[in-house]
Amino acid sequence: NNNEGSLRVDVLKNGQIRHVAGTFRHNWLNLDGIVFSRKNPTSINAQNTWRNYGGSYGSVTYSADAASKTCELEGLMRAGTWGKPMVTLPSSCRPPKRLIFSVNNHQRTARVDVLRTGQVVWVAGGRRHGWLSLSGIVFSRVKGQAMPLSNGWRNYNGSYRQLTVTKAGSMCLVSGLIRGGRWGKPMATLPSNCRPSGRLIFNVNNHQHTARVDVLRNGQIVWVAGGKRHGWLSLTGILVPLVPSASFNILPKAVAAVAKAVEIGRARLNSSHITISYAVFCLKKKKQK
Repeated sequence: NNNEGSLRVDVLKNGQIRHVAGTFRHNWLNLDGIVFSRKNPTSINAQNTWRNYGGSYGSVTYSADAASKTCELEGLMRAGTWGKPMVTLPSSCRPPKRLIFSVNNHQRTARVDVLRTGQVVWVAGGRRHGWLSLSGIVFSRVKGQAMPLSNGWRNYNGSYRQLTVTKAGSMCLVSGLIRGGRWGKPMATLPSNCRPSGRLIFNVNNHQHTARVDVLRNGQIVWVAGGKRHGWLSLTGILVPLVPSASFNILPKAVAAVAKAVEIGRARLNSSHITISYAVFCLKKKKQK
């Protein structure tokens, strides 16, 4: 996140994290919400002329963790038929209701929905450059704990998931679509066992737009900047770490590059903030006995 906008940030095989595209404003860059699998992901077939991008980029794979009942999808795809399913997740890796995610299309954000049938579909937003990244899609397969809403916000309902939170191992996952109430006021409050040790910033989806939503130490979830059209906001994709954070130095020659692999982090890129904190989230495939 970069306040009202989003940037493209790549995680390389050597662990470096690089700012690649998007307009850099406000003298800071937030890395909360970067998540990927480190071990034994499963390949998945593309549909409707979509295909893996290839080269140095990761193929489309999914990871389903039986213990935490979470699913994660990642990879870069060359464009096929926009608006048609790109892949279909197996029955062991599907959400109980429709979810809306923000994903990357170079300097733009795009809306991608994961349906109850497992179909993954581009709906709106960025569609240039002939590709789309599905990295960052992670969700819980269980119903989760309903979260009370405040300040006029209410669940969108219909085929979309109500606002819930699920504790899954060392993280809490927020999912759901809500209708607009008072922008800038707390929309909901996380339970005490799912609150961060410090304020977190996330990119969430507002159809073709991205929005900045913060999770405060007291558990309050607040819209701060960015998309506020259409009368709704998807909070799916908010991941709160429940493990102690570590820190490491930012490389002096490129403030957007980090020397170690990291899944969840935050950096304020100026001379007075030279470290980045993170909590590692890994989805490891359970060994079969």
